[in-house]
Amino acid sequence: MTTFPFMRYRTSIADIFEEERQLELQLLVERMLAEANSYYGKIPKEAAKEINEFVKPEYIPLKRVNEIEKETHHDLYSIVLAATEVCPKYGQYIHFGATSSDIKDTVTALQLKEAKAVLLNHIDDLLLLLIQFAKENRDLVCIGRTHGQHAIPITYGFKFANFLSELSIAKENLVQANIYGKLSGAVGTYAAHGTTEIEKRVMQSLELKSLFITTQVVPRLIFFHFVSVILEVGGVLDKLAKELRNLQRTEINEISETFGHKQVGSSAMPQKLNPWRLERISGIVRYLRSLLPSTHENISLEHERDISNSSTERIILPQLITLTDFILIEMRGILSGLTINEENVKKNLFLLDGRQCSEKLLVKLTSTIGRQNAHSILQDLTKAKNFKNAVRVHPQIRESLSKTEIDEILNPENYIGLAPEVVDRVVKEIEEKINKQN
Repeated sequence: MTTFPFMRYRTSIADIFEEERQLELQLLVERMLAEANSYYGKIPKEAAKEINEFVKPEYIPLKRVNEIEKETHHDLYSIVLAATEVCPKYGQYIHFGATSSDIKDTVTALQLKEAKAVLLNHIDDLLLLLIQFAKENRDLVCIGRTHGQHAIPITYGFKFANFLSELSIAKENLVQANIYGKLSGAVGTYAAHGTTEIEKRVMQSLELKSLFITTQVVPRLIFFHFVSVILEVGGVLDKLAKELRNLQRTEINEISETFGHKQVGSSAMPQKLNPWRLERISGIVRYLRSLLPSTHENISLEHERDISNSSTERIILPQLITLTDFILIEMRGILSGLTINEENVKKNLFLLDGRQCSEKLLVKLTSTIGRQNAHSILQDLTKAKNFKNAVRVHPQIRESLSKTEIDEILNPENYIGLAPEVVDRVVKEIEEKINKQN
């Protein structure tokens, strides 16, 4: 039975959270615990050898564990009992000195570590695509938009470089999100072991970190932070999805997705080519955000712990990670087939007859007629039917600028600031980071 019910959006990353894989990791931690206990003389060396040989999935099937759990109503202790059954002589030393949360939290850390590596690889795939778009469109001038209105010109390379930078920031935050296991015992005091060395040895073997202090569980603040940084990735993808689908609006039509020959946009309107994949990404991110409040509430457990966090985490972590992986893969597919309609880009760029360069004109006029006076004049002139001609014949402006100068100022292709240089800077920085990690 899968732990991830939304099969429509399932990716292979969900395998990490399947019951079979979880049991495999739980048995691994138990074997590592026995080895460490043996190393420090807590249990006989022969016990560790036996546990290492028999406490494995091929001897302890999930079916048997589930049968025992129906009687015990304790998932972890059911594994301990099933493991004890298969050990000929030293089964009593399984789980020695540990509490259930030691195993559970360490297994969760292993799952998140594995999932994190997969997500980072898929983020890198997107970063490389965004780098490609930023480079290819470094100098393609387009209109910038704020509040849904035409602002001043930018380039498409600059537009993609912004998403590239934001996704890179989200990636770095995910890289820095530490994941911790624990083997500090019933309330975190190491009372059963009498030493911190067993925890250190196991964590080192599993390539995990541990905290200086915990209660019975790893602080749920750690999980909240991890979920938060994954949601940062989702937020960037949502923002990119919104931008790409808005640029496909009939009235704008600057971006086109690849549509299959037999693909249907609407059952009633044959002309429709709906950006439904981008809308689906935004919808999934909307759901992912709803998981954060419960993760936040899990921080405030009672005393040295209660179990109110457990049920939500069993749902939240697999869904969050699998759905994030799905939208990363989905966005990669969309970008791989994306085209820019340069004819419409240029058409929209010149749509406002020079009004989109009124800031540049304002700057030029400041030294001659004053900024506030120039702003007032230009605001009135933007209401004219022919803005460019109204500027050319305005007496105060003509005293300051020639017709040739006005035409040059009001050409939007001449007003992109340092956009291309900024693109180069962003691309260089992120390419260097990717090359360094490889």
